Amino acid sequence: MKRKIRTVKKGEVWLIWDDRSQKERPFVIMSGKLSGIDLDVSGAPTTTQNLRNEFDYLLKDWQEAGLDKPSIVRCSKVHVIYHGKLLMKLGDLSEQDLTAVNQLVKAYFELD
Repeated sequence: MKRKIRTVKKGEVWLIWDDRSQKERPFVIMSGKLSGIDLDVSGAPTTTQNLRNEFDYLLKDWQEAGLDKPSIVRCSKVHVIYHGKLLMKLGDLSEQDLTAVNQLVKAYFELD
């Protein structure tokens, strides 16, 4: 049986199966395209835990993002997952939150 390839958009929040933490968690999509033939997507995990460093961002509009609780995007933990780990779309980051997350990711990777 062939798997349906999902389309994703930068700033969307998806529930994923996270192999690193061995649980489902919200994941902010950081790439607008699936990468290459591996069908991977990059993004940053979210958490309800405390801020840990200057690259953690507390979402202002977490409800709009489809989250149940105030949440933090771990911008220093951007990684790639296989598209099959995407379980369901929860929502979208507000423009304000997406801009802030983009800035922190750029700062972390020293892209500016």
